[in-house]
Amino acid sequence: MKVALIQARGNDRRDYGAPPAFRCMKQMAEAEIPGAAVEIFSDYRLLIQYQPDIIGIGSVTPVFDSAKYLAGVFKKELAVPILLGGYHITFLPSEIKSGPFDIGILGEGEQTFLDLLRLYREYGAFPVDMLRKIPGLVFCPDAGRERIECTAARDCLESLDVLPIPAPAINRVYPKAAALFSSRGCPYHCRFCTSTEFWRGVRFFSPERMVREITENILRLDVEEIHFLDDLAVIPRERFFRFAELVRREKWSGSVSFHGFVRANLLDEEIVGVMKSISFNSVRFGAESGSDRVLKQYKPQSSAALNQRAIDLAVREGMRVSAAFMVGFPGETEADLLATADFIRRNRPPLEDGGFYLFQAYPGSAYWNELPVELRPTFGVDIPWNRLNLDFRNPDFDPEHFLYFNENVLPRSRFLEILGSGIFPQEWPGKI
Repeated sequence: MKVALIQARGNDRRDYGAPPAFRCMKQMAEAEIPGAAVEIFSDYRLLIQYQPDIIGIGSVTPVFDSAKYLAGVFKKELAVPILLGGYHITFLPSEIKSGPFDIGILGEGEQTFLDLLRLYREYGAFPVDMLRKIPGLVFCPDAGRERIECTAARDCLESLDVLPIPAPAINRVYPKAAALFSSRGCPYHCRFCTSTEFWRGVRFFSPERMVREITENILRLDVEEIHFLDDLAVIPRERFFRFAELVRREKWSGSVSFHGFVRANLLDEEIVGVMKSISFNSVRFGAESGSDRVLKQYKPQSSAALNQRAIDLAVREGMRVSAAFMVGFPGETEADLLATADFIRRNRPPLEDGGFYLFQAYPGSAYWNELPVELRPTFGVDIPWNRLNLDFRNPDFDPEHFLYFNENVLPRSRFLEILGSGIFPQEWPGKI
């Protein structure tokens, strides 16, 4: 049984290596299901050449139109079952009807993926009466695809350490770097974020597991940098201190540097001191705004003062520090936007560019859930999903037609005028 996995990416062709979740699923399937061969692709043409029996597509919301396009191509060329997983289908299960997808995997997907492969191995198909017995699915039970069925929610894994270490994958953008997650979920409930809702809380990998994964990457890929992709690597504090203790014992300690995301409110002198002891040389955090009024509304346990403290502390200890900012928040005034520009100007340098983003209402976020249904954009009917792209520098960001949720406070025309006025560093607003 040949299985192909691919992540929908739109027009962003940067190759950071296979997603960790895909690599984990490959390890599990090939270890537990006799005859299963799972390959991960970034080029859909190579996937077609592979001639798989089953295809899995991962998709977040801004690239969902790309996922539908890929599914259409695969159905035409291969006519095999197509599974869909990721944030988008989890929060909008009815989207299973919007493209030639056979089954949607909702939420944490590793065990559900294995159950589906076992079913296909036994029957050579996905009988509807058998699908109903698998938790965490959405599918159309009838040939006409007029209605959907969602099975019972699947319980999340109690311990993340039961997952196998993802097979190391070369990062073609940064070949000497490897990336990993130290946790799933988040306890902070930012109103624009979907992580907490998707992962249904927060869970952590153990320090021992983290060190094993890092060692595997060093031995197999000869990497020199380890990047944490979640911003919770330093909590719980006891876990991080234990992790640092284990790192210092390793033969490779000192020859590999650490980098990663962190929340500004989590940095203090003790944490930074431990970070420095293991060559944690750079941090990036989501400052989001220079306005306390905006931060209070959208990012719990955050303030301009906490952001400033994090920058000052990192710089004082000789660490590189970068921050990401977001503009266009609903309710953001001109004064709030100018406060963000002023905060950036006051801190550059040494503050480095960590990203510049536009607020968007993502399905699954608190803001989206609070929007009355009649006020939600009618995506897939007259608005493509890529209009929710939030990265000004992403190839799919449309400077003429991006969605803007703050027209009643700061008109779009004035918002664009401010972004293009030169008060932000020239490279930050990207295409605007």
